[in-house]
Amino acid sequence: MGARGRRWFVIAALAGVGALVLVLISLLPIVATLLLVGAAVAVWLGATELQRAAREAGKQAKEAQAEAAKLESSYRELASYFRLIDEPVMVCDERQTVARVNEAACHWLEMDRDDLIGRHVDEVFTNAEVLSLHARAARGERCRRRVTIAGENGYRVAEVSAVPVPLVRGGSSEDGSESRGVLLALRDVSELARALEVRTDFAANASHELRTPIAALRGAVDTLQGPAARDEAMRTRLLSMLDENVFRLEDLIRDLLDLSRLEALEGSAKLSLVPASELVHVLTQNFEAMCERGGVTLRFELDGELEHLRTDRNLLTIILRNLIENAIKFSESGDEVLVRGTIIEGDTPGAARTCVLEVIDQGQGIPLPMQQRIFERFYQADTSRDGSKIARGTGLGLAIVKHAVRTLNGAIKVKSVWQHGTTMTVELAGAVPAVKAQKRGG
Repeated sequence: MGARGRRWFVIAALAGVGALVLVLISLLPIVATLLLVGAAVAVWLGATELQRAAREAGKQAKEAQAEAAKLESSYRELASYFRLIDEPVMVCDERQTVARVNEAACHWLEMDRDDLIGRHVDEVFTNAEVLSLHARAARGERCRRRVTIAGENGYRVAEVSAVPVPLVRGGSSEDGSESRGVLLALRDVSELARALEVRTDFAANASHELRTPIAALRGAVDTLQGPAARDEAMRTRLLSMLDENVFRLEDLIRDLLDLSRLEALEGSAKLSLVPASELVHVLTQNFEAMCERGGVTLRFELDGELEHLRTDRNLLTIILRNLIENAIKFSESGDEVLVRGTIIEGDTPGAARTCVLEVIDQGQGIPLPMQQRIFERFYQADTSRDGSKIARGTGLGLAIVKHAVRTLNGAIKVKSVWQHGTTMTVELAGAVPAVKAQKRGG
């Protein structure tokens, strides 16, 4: 190729390059547009993803908030249940200090909540058995024991449960083991313990009281069958002993049955109209023979309004029977036993009135130190009443009276002066209807 040809070739190449450049320049707006569109699409896609992520984050935040609200509500609910438990409950942490306590525990321990929180358990309890239970629970053992705890108002018996509980806060202890607290729950069983003690004492006393006349009967029968078989004077004396002890057994069994029924039915009196004149008739007949033997006069002095008396007939009969029997038994020949019935008006017009029944004797009275014990089962103040001249009773009469009066929502009081007689007073609130109610009923 010559020089001319090369020149034309360069010109043609330059022309092609120029044309290509012109084409590219013409395509620049299109490319720019495509780039802008791509960028816009990318931005839109990114914004959509961000919106989706934001929505997802918002949803999770709402779920977390709802869960937190639910947990807070559950915590408050459980906390309210904890406070409302009517038995003492407290939680101690791994340092053996009080972390949680309910109102019942504060009342039982007679301390404010602020004073209890943060105290070491051995500052709260001084009883070695309670502290031993706490130590065993801190080692992971569930345990329970009945303990007697001394307090300012005397001794109380409690059923103490100690349970290990994992701690929510605090993670693990220094040695890497799980932190553990102790839940102490106390149930006051003082009344139950006293009831069991009374029942045990009652069974022991009852068996003793039953053995005494039975042993006398056994001895008299053996003697009658042996040495006294042909001794008329001895036979007469032994038969009198048999008769006396049979009566004693009958009285004891009657009183035991009365007391058992009263304890089983306490609080369930059957109220009905009980005219006082009917009571006078029944009681006069019951004690006629006893009064003749002792030379004692039984007199009734009852308010006429007591014809409208509304109470439990059987319970009132038991009360008066026992009180009158005691009064006659401890009276001397020529004495008088007075049964007086009066009425106390209600506090407001139209309110039911109180019946007051007094059994007054002229016996030797009861020494002051013994007056608080005469309502105990099997307690007999024989020394105060010249026991050498008076037949021994069952020791249950006044205990029966106390239960019967309590069942009628009444009260009983004793007033006695040594050598000057005794007055037993029974008050039955609301036993006499108001005057207006009587007029309407008539």
